[in-house]
Amino acid sequence: MSEADVLIISIPSAFLSCELEKLNQIINEKIIFSTVKGVVLESMLIVGEHLNRIFNVTKEKIGVISGPSHAEEIAMERLSYLTVACIEKNLQNL
Repeated sequence: MSEADVLIISIPSAFLSCELEKLNQIINEKIIFSTVKGVVLESMLIVGEHLNRIFNVTKEKIGVISGPSHAEEIAMERLSYLTVACIEKNLQNL
């Protein structure tokens, strides 16, 4: 992880806080994209807000990747679409 510029977080929200605390790297220096749905139970914040407030990741370094994509449709080789959203437009071109 120390050599990565971008992290993609895809952990169920119920386990997110616990898993992020295990990281021995400073994540606020990374660009982070989240695919996590829901809120982080410990803070009751959506993932981007949790990263910002708890781990001091600036909002400009946070992005979201969202569906609608369902595993069963992907397994059937159906087309799937994703949306990427972030404050900093340049992150969308990574």
